[in-house]
Amino acid sequence: MEDNQKRKKDNKRLWWILVSVIIITGVGSSIFFFNFFGIGLDALNNSDTAGSVEQKDLSVEEEEKINTVRSTLGESHQELGDFVSSTHEFYNDTTGYGGINNLDWEEQRIK
Repeated sequence: MEDNQKRKKDNKRLWWILVSVIIITGVGSSIFFFNFFGIGLDALNNSDTAGSVEQKDLSVEEEEKINTVRSTLGESHQELGDFVSSTHEFYNDTTGYGGINNLDWEEQRIK
């Protein structure tokens, strides 16, 4: 009978140790992850505005720089965007909505 009680006590102790190790490992891993990637607790609580800057906090030079970047964004890739758009439209028209079942392979090769 004493042997059975000792075994139960050892099992209970083993479970407490296992659960404690899992919890400590999880907390330690989380701390390491957040520190490694530079994520603060404010990012978890307020993810929409974390790392953002209010417009009133910007200087005139910074505001001009941002506007310059915004105005030139995508200019160098406009031609590529037009190509992708026209190709997507062609294949969507010829293969979409059941069109794949009766493809004209010559038309596909030409495009």
